[in-house]
Amino acid sequence: MRENKKSRWGLGIGLLISGFLLFMLILVAIASFQSFHLVEKDYYQKEIKYQDRIEQIKRTASLNKGVRINQDQSSRVLEIKFDEQHIGNNIEGDILFFRPSNANLDYTIPIEADDSGIQIVNLKERKAGLWRVKLEWVVGDSGYYYEDIIVLE
Repeated sequence: MRENKKSRWGLGIGLLISGFLLFMLILVAIASFQSFHLVEKDYYQKEIKYQDRIEQIKRTASLNKGVRINQDQSSRVLEIKFDEQHIGNNIEGDILFFRPSNANLDYTIPIEADDSGIQIVNLKERKAGLWRVKLEWVVGDSGYYYEDIIVLE
């Protein structure tokens, strides 16, 4: 009868180790099929230029009135008003509409402010939800950066 118990212990230990190995293989298989997306495709290149971004943000903060973004929910129009110091100057840059929940919805448009420093952006064809509006522009030799959050209904 004692020999029978020993063989049960060996079988139990063997089953335990086999079960653990099978569990680990299943976890490895599941993990290998997971997709890991960075927030932005060129994240690492942007990280290197982060100090330049800090300088742009400081420069933007030093403007008299800064940049103002006004949103009209009923007509789904966004009004971007640049600082008085930039009116009459050549403003060159881009506006990135960044959708944190779906990178496929991100899009960029050029800055085309009128003579009063205002740009109107039509958002009628854009999906409802949270958007980050990222403005990056240059006036003369100075670069500026501003970011805000809007919610489309």
